[in-house]
Amino acid sequence: MRAFLLSYVDSALADPLRGGCMVTHGVLERLPGDKKAAQRLGGALGSLEEAFAYLLLRARAAGELAPGTDVRSTARFLVTLTQGLRVMERTAGRDYLAQVVDQALQGLSCTA
Repeated sequence: MRAFLLSYVDSALADPLRGGCMVTHGVLERLPGDKKAAQRLGGALGSLEEAFAYLLLRARAAGELAPGTDVRSTARFLVTLTQGLRVMERTAGRDYLAQVVDQALQGLSCTA
């Protein structure tokens, strides 16, 4: 899980001209007033949630996640975390973002 999140951070930091995440910007700019945008963004965030749920199930099976962890709520937390990382990538360096990732995983009882 840590490697996945840090690769997410690294890909964002590798392109200094990148404008940021369209989903994050869409949420900030269009919602809650635009129902069509809400549907599209909900779908995109839902897909990300499903991807995290899959990774969490694999992490739990590998002993990297506490057995009683609620996979669905943890996936939702990680969706929220990644959106925050997208905002912070514009002003924070890798060390800062890696500390955020490590703290989040420690709080989830994941092994780093």
